[in-house]
Amino acid sequence: MSSVHQPIYIIVAGDFVQTGGMDAANFALARYFADAGASVHLVAHRVSRDLSSHRAVQWHRVARPLGSDILGGPLLERAARRVARQLSILRPCVIVNGGNACMPAVVNWVHFVHAASDVPTGYLRRIIREFHARRERKALDQATLVVADSRRTANDLVRFCGVQAVKLRVVYYGIDRRRFSPVAEAIDEVSAPPDARLRQMRAIFVGALGDRRKGLDTVLRSWKRLCSSAEWDVQLYVVGAGKKLSRYRGDAQRAGLGSSIQFLGFQADVAGLLKAADVMVAPSRYEPFGLAVLEALCTGVPAIVSREAGVAELYPPNLSELLLDDPEDANELVDRLLAWRRSFRMYREKTAELAVTLRTRTWETMAEEISALAMRLHVP
Repeated sequence: MSSVHQPIYIIVAGDFVQTGGMDAANFALARYFADAGASVHLVAHRVSRDLSSHRAVQWHRVARPLGSDILGGPLLERAARRVARQLSILRPCVIVNGGNACMPAVVNWVHFVHAASDVPTGYLRRIIREFHARRERKALDQATLVVADSRRTANDLVRFCGVQAVKLRVVYYGIDRRRFSPVAEAIDEVSAPPDARLRQMRAIFVGALGDRRKGLDTVLRSWKRLCSSAEWDVQLYVVGAGKKLSRYRGDAQRAGLGSSIQFLGFQADVAGLLKAADVMVAPSRYEPFGLAVLEALCTGVPAIVSREAGVAELYPPNLSELLLDDPEDANELVDRLLAWRRSFRMYREKTAELAVTLRTRTWETMAEEISALAMRLHVP
């Protein structure tokens, strides 16, 4: 049993792994607490092996029947309540992700607002969205403090969930600056050998392909128009898996884009792929933050992203031309890509300057801020 002087945390979330935005953030926070000497209890469906094997971590494994969050949600909450009761005499600090557990918490850390993600995806998905939205409202009411991953998320929490602004704080994600560091400058067309000068430019799309939120359909429509010109010399690499992958691949083939787009599926080494990319395209319809975009920027890769995405809040005015006003507008994306291609060196240089600033904010910086907020409110 842990010493009574040792901080004790219970963190309730779906997954603690290093892939995906919120999952990577959860992993980073739990690892920070564990490395700092706290006793960390994770109530979750999935925890990466290097975290679950940490001597300070205890994983309370919860099933996710049929891979369904709706079926797994009640089990997650039940397990979280049980662990909280067992440790109640030690007065643990409870941190919950969104609607994962409707129970008293010191901090509710929100990565995604279901009530705000109203992307038309069919009747069943709307029912599922409303189920999650009701749970998150109930969970947020029971939190002492609500932490949002961006100002966009904070505004959504006020607008759609009725959270009082005085109860809200914004804490941006961090970055693993060892993995995501700027690459060498773009090839110099004057001094480089002929074969290097002829290298085809590379665009990259990174995102789960389970629904339309990430906007790959907008990318494909813009790519069809771009590839109608023989002068367009950019190859698109799509990184991500999901039930719509085969559909998107078929759409690309039917549009005659087979030679200009490669679907890579799930890739563990996104950092390596970013180092080979020249631009990222991310016209998300709903994006509370956008970790993949942050990773691209920290690698020195310009990213064309929706203006309403949380990560867009980190863009300086001199990169505002990379922000999309309407993620549904394929023509606007075409215009942004053509502008980038004409001045890709300039965008690369400006992004490299931004990367220097963004890389100072690590996962540890993020975790320290959340820890400080929690400890101000928690009385062990």
